[in-house]
Amino acid sequence: MMESQSRARLTMFLALLALVGIAVKFLTIAALHFLRPDVNPVLEPISNYGVGPYGFLLTFADIGSVVGTLALVFGLYLGIWPPGRSYVGLFLLGLCGVSELLAGIFPIDVGGEATTAGTIHNIVGNISFFCFPIAAILLSLRMGKDEQWRSLRRPAFALSIVVGLTVILTIAGFNLGIGFGVTQRVANLAVLVWMLVVALHLRSVAQGALAQHPSRAS
Repeated sequence: MMESQSRARLTMFLALLALVGIAVKFLTIAALHFLRPDVNPVLEPISNYGVGPYGFLLTFADIGSVVGTLALVFGLYLGIWPPGRSYVGLFLLGLCGVSELLAGIFPIDVGGEATTAGTIHNIVGNISFFCFPIAAILLSLRMGKDEQWRSLRRPAFALSIVVGLTVILTIAGFNLGIGFGVTQRVANLAVLVWMLVVALHLRSVAQGALAQHPSRAS
């Protein structure tokens, strides 16, 4: 019983940490849209906020995202019983977090010649961008095998499909040179919504587990 209670408390902590990370990324990037009016949100990627004034804020947003993503990975591992886990999905989600951290460390090239840092940014940024929808789809599909997560399977899967579609739109926008900045921002928002919904459910599952196994001291 004590082991179950400790597991539930750790899961609760990770769920809250994921929610904090999601909030940090969303609010910081939202603020950058007002602080950096020189960056065109219709045509330029979010990474352009990392070069120039207030560039450190994008790094802060990336750190928040990394913390939130990795907290969600470990939280889902603890909060979903083995039949409902997608280990490939968890691995890809963790890879997204690490890739985003590296993308924050190495700034994008804005004009001028290509640099090593810019090349690394593009590579790890693409890894994160393309792995997330696959991770979300795999994790969502497996949720149905855990009774506590069964109710979230369809909404989470629907959101994961939306994430995938927005990624496809972003690729199309980049290749056509039309609205790349907008589609990328919509894709990032879809990612955060999926993470938010899953983190909230993880928190609810942890709360339920704590209610079933109250502390002996109480």
